[in-house]
Amino acid sequence: MRYQASFGIDTWLDQLAEHTFKTEFVELSYHEGLQLSRYLHEPVDERLMQELAERIDNVIRTKFPKGAFVVRSGAMSENKLTLE
Repeated sequence: MRYQASFGIDTWLDQLAEHTFKTEFVELSYHEGLQLSRYLHEPVDERLMQELAERIDNVIRTKFPKGAFVVRSGAMSENKLTLE
């Protein structure tokens, strides 16, 4: 587990920032991460998912006015999304 974490984006992004896309992280609560992990296979809390979508949309509108894409959730946890 520690080996995998050493290669996560959190480890190398600062060192390579000038050579890659602008990146912004969106922190997720435990429950948001849990709901995202269940989204395709189980019923989810629609209100919570709508609030999360609005938070992500706000980050995209303010930090990426020309658009962005979600790269992935954190490798070692479900509590972070990466936007580029």
